[in-house]
Amino acid sequence: MKAFPLYSRVLRLILATGFTLFAFEAQVAAATWEGGGGDDFWSTAGNWNVPPSGSQVVFGATDTAANSTTINNIVDSSLAITSLTYNQTGAAAWHNTQINLGQTLTISGLSSALTVGAATSGTTTNVTVSGAGALTVNQSGGTIQIGSGNGNAGFLDMSGLATFTASLGTTGSVVVGQNSGSTSTASTLKLAANSTITAGSIRVGDVQSPGTQTLSLGSGSNVLNVNTISVAGGSGTGSGSSRGSGTLNFNTSTGTLTVRAADGTSRAAFNMSSGASDASTDFTSIVNFNGHSVDLLIGTLTMARRTSNSSYIPGNTTATFSFDTGTLDVTSIYMAGREQEEPNRNATAALNLGTTGSTGISTIGSMTMANNIRASGTALATLNVAGGMHTVTGNITMSSASTAGGTSTSAINLTGGTFKVNGNISEGTGSGTINSTITLNGGTFDMDAGSITVDTF
Repeated sequence: MKAFPLYSRVLRLILATGFTLFAFEAQVAAATWEGGGGDDFWSTAGNWNVPPSGSQVVFGATDTAANSTTINNIVDSSLAITSLTYNQTGAAAWHNTQINLGQTLTISGLSSALTVGAATSGTTTNVTVSGAGALTVNQSGGTIQIGSGNGNAGFLDMSGLATFTASLGTTGSVVVGQNSGSTSTASTLKLAANSTITAGSIRVGDVQSPGTQTLSLGSGSNVLNVNTISVAGGSGTGSGSSRGSGTLNFNTSTGTLTVRAADGTSRAAFNMSSGASDASTDFTSIVNFNGHSVDLLIGTLTMARRTSNSSYIPGNTTATFSFDTGTLDVTSIYMAGREQEEPNRNATAALNLGTTGSTGISTIGSMTMANNIRASGTALATLNVAGGMHTVTGNITMSSASTAGGTSTSAINLTGGTFKVNGNISEGTGSGTINSTITLNGGTFDMDAGSITVDTF
């Protein structure tokens, strides 16, 4: 039996005559995949309830594949649609879309541009998009949402697709992880081989807990022109904010990355495990760029800075950032802020610069390591330099604990490469317990003109 069509308002025509307004609304059915046309082509009319061109396109429970390798729908000619939604659920219910060579599927028209997920608790929506063609999302202010509310996880694998472009403007967003509630499910977005995203924000691990959400970069050229990248922490506002954990990495051993703000030239903000929280679960972020050439232009890199939201008791906060190839240019780095009000919670941040024999170059304006403003718990920040050339043009402040009972511990470990500081390295202040250590076990340590004031050197 054919399902009743999903309707949506697509046109409002306002006619004015004198002082009287008349409104006319046209209702058009969304194009729902039915798969009854005898083949898998989008161009075959019998596969749809209405033609997909210019429509909202929905893939639901009908005509799914049992696994990720069986292609069950093929974009065989270029066309434009207003939105694309996959909402089937179940481990053996896949939709696998192939875009053929020379063809482009363009999404433009609705703010909910691309959605993978369903409002069904404890379920997963599995999707692959592959082929030698291109997927383009061109919607200013639009959203790409992987994972839906009420405990649904989305899985979108575009690693087999040649090209993906998302132009969402300065207010659009890419969100990996459900957008409301608490769940243990984990969403994943794997980008196409060559991917370019322009957006106001990318949020990996937004408001859900305790699952870890993952964004994996493609095997070719990845360009993220995004004002704010958040890995664990999300928007940091409102009920349910900043519950999630997140991972940002590469899908394969190949691939490059360029990061800028949405204008393509300015510095992006980069947040890891940072924001207000109303969940007691631990809050973990991992960013691993090792082995890949990256070009990162960042304003502030904030790592493991968690504050309270209302009366909840946040858990521990952890952030790990690893870089060894290419260039990292960041104005300031804030590591391990123990700022939530509740007792005996810890904030831990590790910044890993270089690996043995690596050639990466970083330039950092200033660093603040381990800041505890509470009367308990520990803020722990560690900088590991193992290869490459790394310069801090300003000052490094190691360990501050403003309130008695709190502890701050920070360490700089040099085992290889070159680490140069043009300013001062000094211990912070406060009434709590403060520990600061610099350990040299290889490599070159160069203090241009500044001073060192730490516990152990």
